Amino acid sequence: MVHEWATEAERRCAPGRHAPWGALEPALPAGEHQAGSLGARLTRRTLLSGAGMAAGAIVMACAPGTSAGQSKTAAHVTITFMNRGGREAFDVHDQVVAAFMQQTPSITVTTEPVTEGSWSAKLTSLLAGGTAPDTVMCAFGDFLPFCKRGDLLVLDPFLRKDREVQPSDWYPLALESMKYKGRLFNMPYNGGTYALFYNQEIYDQAGTKYPDESWTWEKYIEVATSLATDQSGRHANEAGFDGANVKLYGADNIQDSPSWWYWIWTYGSDLYTKSNTEVNFNDPKVLNAIQWIADMHKKRIWPSVLVKDPAPVGFRNANVAMTTWGHWQVARVRTDAYRWDVAPMPKTKDGQRIALGWYSGNGIVSTTKYPDASWAFLKFFGGAPGQRILGLAGLTLPAVRKVAESPEIINTKPPEHQRVFLTEIEHARIHIGWNITDVQAWNEILNPELGKIWRGEAKAKDVLPPLAPRLNDVLARN
Repeated sequence: MVHEWATEAERRCAPGRHAPWGALEPALPAGEHQAGSLGARLTRRTLLSGAGMAAGAIVMACAPGTSAGQSKTAAHVTITFMNRGGREAFDVHDQVVAAFMQQTPSITVTTEPVTEGSWSAKLTSLLAGGTAPDTVMCAFGDFLPFCKRGDLLVLDPFLRKDREVQPSDWYPLALESMKYKGRLFNMPYNGGTYALFYNQEIYDQAGTKYPDESWTWEKYIEVATSLATDQSGRHANEAGFDGANVKLYGADNIQDSPSWWYWIWTYGSDLYTKSNTEVNFNDPKVLNAIQWIADMHKKRIWPSVLVKDPAPVGFRNANVAMTTWGHWQVARVRTDAYRWDVAPMPKTKDGQRIALGWYSGNGIVSTTKYPDASWAFLKFFGGAPGQRILGLAGLTLPAVRKVAESPEIINTKPPEHQRVFLTEIEHARIHIGWNITDVQAWNEILNPELGKIWRGEAKAKDVLPPLAPRLNDVLARN
């Protein structure tokens, strides 16, 4: 049940109060939730309105005459914004913040970037100490416990009374990613759909055709096998290939990219059953999908727990030929030196292309003294002006439909085939984390047994079904 504060906040749009609660350190999906290191960057920076001239010009050009960032606050206020994401992301956030303040001089936004550890642990600590920010950049799934505990305001009443924006402005995927128990707690920040990233230089050197819309997952495995190369130059499809000394991997670890539960979908099943209230570990398709991943580790065509590589391995290290990532990685890969592009996610055996995606968002902390000013900022960040800035930088597939589908965004390069990210967004499936609020308990139960499966120490059919009662109990507490 949603706490009573949520009903009150929805009725009056007033900040709620809460009791401090324990730290939560959920496992973070690869490439999405980790906070980067900024070296000498200050952990608290105030971006003054005068610093926003250039970014303000961007907003004026993209939204002439709009008042999307304006607030009906009676006097000048200062709000704090705790953001996360690393160097490339922080630089873009600065542009959005400066542009907002240029358009809305009555509100100053002070940023508090998370430069180490997790945003959820930091917010938990600040809440306990009574020094929480006004607004916070949340991560998909990980924000749910804060909703349950009453630490974030419900945003539906703000959206309903706002005459400048409508829910139809955003992709349904974006707003659905922001909800807990059917209520809106975040406004979109970044996200989008997955695509197949590939290193064109590796393909060119091997004389291999680039991935395209005709690819199946079988083709993916075939090409990954032909590209994987050991230190002696042998490929994984050749006799004598040394899987203990791999120089180039043909693909990223599909256990993590996109993730092990995605393969359950490709096998025609789902992790959940009975209206998403129970795990589906009695379905042979589910167990076979997970076991298939474990068996594929032995082929050594992608990094795995079976062998420790002597040097860093990954797509951005240019020693992995292809990976499946969300659009939020575009801004980061644009800073790399190699040539790359994207292709659609491969199809299943029966010709289905299963789309995957989600969005992360910004929320208003329930202790804020300035809910209206905070809403104005969130609306700007997640609306057309802010999403345009983020979209041009490659940090998101804009959550606002008209911005994402504009030639200006579609024609930004790289990647050459930017439109790939748009092809499946109308029916993309959302990350399984939408259904889990107690992430820590879930991981403590499931991850040790998954580890045994990946290492080849146990079979999925033997260790997963017995976990179902405990995992169902976690789901019941949502």
